[in-house]
Amino acid sequence: MKNNNNFTLIDGVFTPQEAREVLLNIFNSKIRFHKAKIFSFRERNGIEDEASNTRVLQLKNTMEKLELFINQCEQDGEKLTVKSEIAITLNSLT
Repeated sequence: MKNNNNFTLIDGVFTPQEAREVLLNIFNSKIRFHKAKIFSFRERNGIEDEASNTRVLQLKNTMEKLELFINQCEQDGEKLTVKSEIAITLNSLT
Protein backbone atom coordinates (compact mmCIF):
# COMPACT_ATOMS: atom_id res chain seq x y z
CA MET A 1 0.00 0.00 0.00
CA LYS A 2 1.34 3.44 -0.82
CA ASN A 3 2.35 5.65 2.11
CA ASN A 4 0.37 8.73 1.08
CA ASN A 5 -3.32 8.81 0.20
CA ASN A 6 -5.41 11.87 -0.65
CA PHE A 7 -9.19 12.07 -0.59
CA THR A 8 -11.38 14.99 -1.65
CA LEU A 9 -13.77 16.02 1.13
CA ILE A 10 -15.23 19.23 -0.30
CA ASP A 11 -14.98 20.67 -3.79
CA GLY A 12 -17.63 23.12 -4.90
CA VAL A 13 -19.11 26.59 -5.08
CA PHE A 14 -21.44 27.46 -2.21
CA THR A 15 -23.64 30.29 -1.05
CA PRO A 16 -22.47 31.69 2.30
CA GLN A 17 -25.36 29.85 4.01
CA GLU A 18 -24.38 26.53 2.42
CA ALA A 19 -20.69 27.02 3.20
CA ARG A 20 -21.53 27.92 6.80
CA GLU A 21 -23.63 24.78 7.22
CA VAL A 22 -21.08 22.43 5.66
CA LEU A 23 -18.01 23.87 7.37
CA LEU A 24 -19.47 24.44 10.82
CA ASN A 25 -20.84 20.88 10.82
CA ILE A 26 -17.32 19.59 10.22
CA PHE A 27 -15.86 21.77 12.97
CA ASN A 28 -18.64 20.82 15.40
CA SER A 29 -18.05 17.15 14.65
CA LYS A 30 -14.35 17.53 15.47
CA ILE A 31 -15.18 19.38 18.69
CA ARG A 32 -17.60 16.60 19.74
CA PHE A 33 -14.88 14.03 18.97
CA HIS A 34 -12.36 15.81 21.19
CA LYS A 35 -14.88 16.38 23.99
CA ALA A 36 -15.68 12.65 24.02
CA LYS A 37 -11.96 11.93 24.05
CA ILE A 38 -11.46 14.36 26.96
CA PHE A 39 -14.26 12.68 28.93
CA SER A 40 -12.91 9.18 28.24
CA PHE A 41 -9.34 10.19 29.12
CA ARG A 42 -10.47 11.80 32.37
CA GLU A 43 -12.50 8.73 33.35
CA ARG A 44 -9.62 6.34 32.62
CA ASN A 45 -6.74 8.41 33.97
CA GLY A 46 -8.25 10.91 36.38
CA ILE A 47 -6.52 13.80 34.62
CA GLU A 48 -7.26 16.13 31.72
CA ASP A 49 -6.25 15.40 28.12
CA GLU A 50 -4.43 18.67 27.56
CA ALA A 51 -3.84 18.02 23.86
CA SER A 52 -7.57 17.63 23.22
CA ASN A 53 -8.42 20.61 25.46
CA THR A 54 -6.03 22.74 23.41
CA ARG A 55 -7.45 21.40 20.14
CA VAL A 56 -11.03 22.26 21.19
CA LEU A 57 -9.95 25.84 21.90
CA GLN A 58 -8.17 26.04 18.53
CA LEU A 59 -11.21 24.70 16.69
CA LYS A 60 -13.54 27.15 18.44
CA ASN A 61 -11.20 30.04 17.61
CA THR A 62 -11.07 29.00 13.96
CA MET A 63 -14.86 28.67 13.88
CA GLU A 64 -15.24 32.25 15.14
CA LYS A 65 -12.91 33.55 12.40
CA LEU A 66 -14.73 31.46 9.80
CA GLU A 67 -18.11 32.82 10.92
CA LEU A 68 -16.84 36.40 10.62
CA PHE A 69 -15.46 35.71 7.16
CA ILE A 70 -18.64 34.02 5.94
CA ASN A 71 -20.80 36.79 7.41
CA GLN A 72 -18.77 39.36 5.48
CA CYS A 73 -19.11 37.33 2.28
CA GLU A 74 -22.84 37.13 2.87
CA GLN A 75 -23.08 40.91 3.33
CA ASP A 76 -21.06 41.42 0.14
CA GLY A 77 -23.25 39.00 -1.85
CA GLU A 78 -20.34 36.67 -2.58
CA LYS A 79 -20.31 32.97 -3.33
CA LEU A 80 -17.52 30.81 -1.95
CA THR A 81 -15.41 28.15 -3.59
CA VAL A 82 -14.50 25.63 -0.92
CA LYS A 83 -11.97 22.86 -1.42
CA SER A 84 -10.78 20.48 1.23
CA GLU A 85 -8.61 17.44 0.86
CA ILE A 86 -7.81 14.78 3.41
CA ALA A 87 -4.17 13.68 3.25
CA ILE A 88 -3.34 10.45 5.04
CA THR A 89 0.21 9.25 5.57
CA LEU A 90 0.88 5.78 6.90
CA ASN A 91 2.98 5.61 10.05
CA SER A 92 4.32 2.48 11.69
CA LEU A 93 2.78 1.61 15.06
CA THR A 94 6.12 0.38 16.36
